[in-house]
Amino acid sequence: MPVSRLTKPVNSCHQSRCYAGPKGSRPPLRGPPRAPKVLSRPKADRYSIDKLSAKDFEQAIRATNGEVGSLSPEEYYEYAKKFADATHRGPFSVSLTANDIPAEAAHETACLLRIGSSSKAHQQLATALWVSASEVNYNPSTISLAKELLHQGAWGKSQDLREVENRFMKLVAQGKDCNALTTYGESLYNSGKYSMAVEMLKQAVNASDGVFEWRRTCLVSLAKSYAKLGKPDEARDTLKTLNDLDADAELDQLLGASGVEQARQEMYTAAIMGKRDVYRQLAELEFEREANETDKGLKENYRLWGMEWSRLADPSVKF
Repeated sequence: MPVSRLTKPVNSCHQSRCYAGPKGSRPPLRGPPRAPKVLSRPKADRYSIDKLSAKDFEQAIRATNGEVGSLSPEEYYEYAKKFADATHRGPFSVSLTANDIPAEAAHETACLLRIGSSSKAHQQLATALWVSASEVNYNPSTISLAKELLHQGAWGKSQDLREVENRFMKLVAQGKDCNALTTYGESLYNSGKYSMAVEMLKQAVNASDGVFEWRRTCLVSLAKSYAKLGKPDEARDTLKTLNDLDADAELDQLLGASGVEQARQEMYTAAIMGKRDVYRQLAELEFEREANETDKGLKENYRLWGMEWSRLADPSVKF
């Protein structure tokens, strides 16, 4: 808001010189202070590729056993350099089309940077590449970045990545991309929502169109979800098609007597901490045990526990 200045007319009866001022002319008033000089940030401080070379891409390709690497290491390096240069001329998101960078090349460059370099600048460059590829609706980039955000607990914490998250949730809602469904189902498992995880992961299996990159992740997470719900037969049947000894060993540990009891205890703890939907899962578990039990005493015990968990699952019930 502008400030007006009032000018008082000079009165010859008043002394025009300050009492404490020296005789003679007054010193000139000091001018306003200069604005601080803003130093421009070094051009390469965010997406620096000074320490990046084609050799880094060669090593990363080797680490993937050839799963990533449709281009030569030199080509990946040139795309990384071109993209990094473009970021210094514009905002966080760079147009791949305007810079003549194919979405698939951008995606693979980001994947190899993630694998082959621990440099913060290179990791930021990989994220920016995925964001730009996602903007042209390249689904593998959208899903890869969403998977990282979910695993790292960073979901919803960056305004720059909000559109990527929205695109990912749209893919999940459409229910046609098996890798997107797997990623979301795995996150449900990790957050203890086992029944929801089962439904999402089963949908991923049914949606598979032959290009199911994360099929193993899907089946292992599905089997573990069944195990957490106390359904050993479904868990073992799920892993039969994998023929994976490591996955079988992990499942055996979950399905052991102590593992099943621990799973029940974890579910109960989650329920009393406020996740009331888990009571419904506990009820389903007890009713299933009742159906499979032949001993009359145990059968009745399981039925009573199932009824109690069902009662507690009702939001109107007060503790």
